[in-house]
Amino acid sequence: MIFRTLKNRLVAGYLAGGALVSVAVVIFVGARMRSLLLEQLDHSLTDKMRIIRSACVQRPDGVHVELGRDLFQRMHDPDDPEFMRLSLAESGRVLLESPSLREIDLSVIGLNHENPVLEFVTLPDGRTLRAAGQYFYPAREPGATGKVKLHLIAAHDSAKVESASRSIIVLSLQGCAVALIVLAILIRWIVRRNLRFFHELSGRISRVSVEEGSEESIILADAPREVAPMMNRLNELMVRMNRALRNERRFTADAAHELRTPLAGLRNRIELALSRPRSNEEYEDALVELLDIEDWLERLVQSLLLLARLEAGTQRIDYEPLPVPDLIRRSWKPYFERAEESDFEVELICDPVFEPPRPLPIELLEIVCRNLFDNALSYTEAGGAIRVTVSETQPDLCIEVWNGPVTPDSIMPIEEVFQPFARGAQARTAGERHSGIGLALVRRIVRSLDGEIEASRPEEETFLMRVHIPIAYEREIADEDPETDQTEDSRVESAGVS
Repeated sequence: MIFRTLKNRLVAGYLAGGALVSVAVVIFVGARMRSLLLEQLDHSLTDKMRIIRSACVQRPDGVHVELGRDLFQRMHDPDDPEFMRLSLAESGRVLLESPSLREIDLSVIGLNHENPVLEFVTLPDGRTLRAAGQYFYPAREPGATGKVKLHLIAAHDSAKVESASRSIIVLSLQGCAVALIVLAILIRWIVRRNLRFFHELSGRISRVSVEEGSEESIILADAPREVAPMMNRLNELMVRMNRALRNERRFTADAAHELRTPLAGLRNRIELALSRPRSNEEYEDALVELLDIEDWLERLVQSLLLLARLEAGTQRIDYEPLPVPDLIRRSWKPYFERAEESDFEVELICDPVFEPPRPLPIELLEIVCRNLFDNALSYTEAGGAIRVTVSETQPDLCIEVWNGPVTPDSIMPIEEVFQPFARGAQARTAGERHSGIGLALVRRIVRSLDGEIEASRPEEETFLMRVHIPIAYEREIADEDPETDQTEDSRVESAGVS
């Protein structure tokens, strides 16, 4: 299709606009020229009428026209005939009349008007005349009695005026057509020259590398100023794309590394158990260790799956009423023994909220709490303190987890704590079950609930996590149609902390 290219569209648009403007200008000029030609014709008719009026004199013996017939005949152009008639207004007796167009009846034009009246008259053969008529009283000489009313008519064929107007329009259209053809060539050349940067931009994009570490940007020195915002947004998109690729590659590598650790543990335990015959008690201990590693592996895989579903927006969120203190106690229960073993001072401050309890995403909130508790236990020195505060700050549910003093090897920049597989302790121990995906999962869950999460260090050796989650009211839950959600397999698993 000819108009599929931007160049052809611009050329066609310019030419269509130029053609419309040209036609409008030609019509206006033609109408204006016709009006000017008619004004000149009217002026000519009124001038001749003025000459004849000045030649009329009323004497005692009647009205005389002091205009010889020879002079009157010379006033007529034989190649462009016109018609003039002078008659008595009362009786209609003709005093002076042109030899041409005598068959025309113009006796009523201007009969009752002192000033010239101009109008068009159509002849039986289709021709059109421009006629002027008026009555007047001639100058009187001494001795003349009474006033004699005269009727004067002057007419001229308007064919030449119409022909000249049409010729002007035709010539103007022809000139515009030639101008548009020349303009089309110039516009096409100009557009092609100015759109050349699109080809350069396309070639530049095709040469951009998306390899890791590539920081190339698209810069065209000769590009128009209007294209600069597009190139800036394109460069920003490339930066985000490179960052996303780096994060994806890092996530894939870290996930593979994290999965390799429990798999290697499984293999080691199995090989050790099969290295020599063992008693039933030893096989039972080996199976317990294998089950423990399998539980670790299962929780890690569940966390990865949940994070992927949240990123893809396919995770279903179920709401149910449950007192928040019960949620906190249920989430803390799996970590009670760990806290006792490390002699942590634990304080749970849960103000009465939601009485009666409002519907909340309990399963997701439980995952959030468990990961926050696990993070606090994992990076607090033995004998330290952990404080959990839950309160309602309308319209949010606020959960704060404070711990300190933190272990020296867990100190890392605040902006990195939410990165997947980010851990303060870089060295892995054989019994470590902390993968570093917990806070990344917490942040993604909070964002999926339209909430906010922030990490801070109130003091050098303390760490604080603060979560704000909007409260769902009964009427908001009632508006949701459970039948519209077809992703039954996306129900929240009771994923443990990783």
